[in-house]
Amino acid sequence: MVATPDTHQHLGVSTRLLRMMRQVHLPGEESDHVWMGQRIEEAVDQMAERMSHERGQELLISGLAMEMGLDLSEAEDLDGCLFPEEWIRSVPPLLQCGFPTEAWRLVEAGLLRVESGACGAQVAWRLDVRPVESSLDDFFELGHQTLLIPIVEGLMSLFLDENHNARISVRASSMSESRQWVKKIRAVWEELSDEPVPHIAAA
Repeated sequence: MVATPDTHQHLGVSTRLLRMMRQVHLPGEESDHVWMGQRIEEAVDQMAERMSHERGQELLISGLAMEMGLDLSEAEDLDGCLFPEEWIRSVPPLLQCGFPTEAWRLVEAGLLRVESGACGAQVAWRLDVRPVESSLDDFFELGHQTLLIPIVEGLMSLFLDENHNARISVRASSMSESRQWVKKIRAVWEELSDEPVPHIAAA
């Protein structure tokens, strides 16, 4: 069997990715699919440290298709692909802001997820710090800083696109703990950036 040449290789979009777009009936002409494929391939590269290229393609196509209410049953390449719902739901808003690696790591770690009902914002994110609370020593401030910096960098990466409108809620083991986390996140954010801190609230 002769392999089919990848006619869009020079554009950085694999034939497999374009085939999956057609299989899920992604709206648009082929030129639209090539443009979207380029954005997807760029995002997949951001995930390369922890996920294979093919699996990254499958996740992003699944997320886009689910957001658009498209049928995945005809996509043979997606047959048997299972991803956490939180990952799939994060795909569209992450793509909108360039799929930042720092934010994706928080999603992958189960700390960051998209919430429904953005209340005037383009997207609402929930930062759930409960999985990491127990690993912190209240008397070891350096431990807090070491953990907070990558978390804040992940949140900051969601706002690198100045047109991206989002809000963030923080959930800890109690409301008082959530408020303390918000204060700490704001303090580190102000240390790392001159830009105004966006809407962050305790949940």
